[in-house]
Amino acid sequence: MDASEDLRAVRFLRIAAIAIGSLAYWGLIFWDPTWDLKPLDAWLFLPTDPLPQAIFLVAAALVYRRRDFLRRAMRFEGSPALAVLPLLVGSALFVWGYYVDAMDLVLVSFMLVSIGAGLLWFGVRFARELAIPWVVLAFAFPVPAVATNQAFYALRLWTASHAAALLQFAGLPVLKEGNVISGPGVIAQVIDTCSGLRSIEILTLVAIFYVSWFPARRLRQALLVVLAPAIAYLFNLLRICVIAVAPTSEYSAAHTFQGLTVYFGAIACLILVDRILGRLLPGKARPRPAAPRPTTELGSQQTSERESQETSRPESHQEVSIEAAKDSSSALRSSGRVSAAVLTALAVVMFGISIFMPRWSAPEEEEAGVEPVGLPAEFDGWTKGSRILTDNSYLWTVRFLKTEYWIYERDGDEISVFMGVDDRRSRSRSLLSRKNAVPRRGFEVMERDSVSFDPIEVPVKRTVAQSRLAHVLTYYWYEETDGLISEIFRALFATDQSPFRRARPARVTRVATAVDSAPAARVEDEAKLRTFASSLAAVLRE
Repeated sequence: MDASEDLRAVRFLRIAAIAIGSLAYWGLIFWDPTWDLKPLDAWLFLPTDPLPQAIFLVAAALVYRRRDFLRRAMRFEGSPALAVLPLLVGSALFVWGYYVDAMDLVLVSFMLVSIGAGLLWFGVRFARELAIPWVVLAFAFPVPAVATNQAFYALRLWTASHAAALLQFAGLPVLKEGNVISGPGVIAQVIDTCSGLRSIEILTLVAIFYVSWFPARRLRQALLVVLAPAIAYLFNLLRICVIAVAPTSEYSAAHTFQGLTVYFGAIACLILVDRILGRLLPGKARPRPAAPRPTTELGSQQTSERESQETSRPESHQEVSIEAAKDSSSALRSSGRVSAAVLTALAVVMFGISIFMPRWSAPEEEEAGVEPVGLPAEFDGWTKGSRILTDNSYLWTVRFLKTEYWIYERDGDEISVFMGVDDRRSRSRSLLSRKNAVPRRGFEVMERDSVSFDPIEVPVKRTVAQSRLAHVLTYYWYEETDGLISEIFRALFATDQSPFRRARPARVTRVATAVDSAPAARVEDEAKLRTFASSLAAVLRE
């Protein structure tokens, strides 16, 4: 087989690998991470409700923008040794993602396999050119709720504090209590959608796209991407201030309009900052060096320098050099056919997996979900009294499959008990959050530590929180859960939606009581609540 036939064979195999591989990943086009269509305002405010198709279009546009660089990079030889790891990991994630019906893992597989194919066929330069579009693709990955719950809690408190500071600077006598801003004619509750996390994510994405589409000095590009989260956070603060000052206005009720105005304003500010950076950091983008004329994998090119050296050598040396070049060219052609054939075979296998592989499903006995919580009617002299409504607007992304919330009474004393359970069958739901430390909105946590006492075998978190009307002492603990890092890892890889699931549901229990504001007078209340928690834990264990 001569060089031209080798070239046609390799091209055919590569086109076949790309076409069949595209069919294997076709399900990503129709992927809805939330499993139902959400309104536009959900995508504008909640990172747990991404719109991956929009991210795909942005990444595709950047690939098109870099097409000349990619075409030049295709002249280089492949790096098979570097391609092995991304291809193996990507293939494993593809199989696992389809088996547990986790398309976000299939997306990661697509990123790794495509980088591995680029390394195998064309080497590091080609894979490097895909880096920025694939960074953009990562924004389509829905962050599990167990991780966003941690970010939401801190960010909403910062947002409330900074918004209150801005209003006070403007001369408004407002008070900030936890996530609530209040004052004469001013009231706002900073919930998860108001935390600004989504606007930070989207504006950072816009900044990456902007600097990729309009190249400039690297320092200028880096500064613009770094400043994008701060700009998004500032505009979200201004939105919260407007809502707080005019809570009954049409603007405060129109969430989609709020999101659009914030994003358009933030993008305009981002462009203005870029112009300012252009004045402060003059100069054009560093030009890329011209691509050399490397030897391709088929060995069809030789440099003019090599040719001149060959003609100046003695005849015997020229014959040896020609034979070596032929051997090298033959080896390169063979390597090109093998690498193209390997990727084609892999694409065929993955396509078959995407169609014929069975999906995991929970056993029939688990389909009914978890049983009701079932707090006891009475124990140790305490009697279940009135039921309390759960403050869902405060909890928001902290979701439970089932909850109970009651007041227990004895001899004029009252203790509230909240219990929530989750069967772990949805990664968009998690009960792990520091919000469980307080019973409702409007509380500022003053003390936070951990204690331990029998018969509770897990660490018990203790908090003292205050509002304008009360001080509350709480104990809360999680059962059938691991550490935060382990829970995030399990959520990322969907292990609880697989044969490696944990059989028992996760549970959080919180007991709380009003206490005196003076720490010295709190000793009796602490002892009473600890005794109550121990007795309740013993009853629940039985």
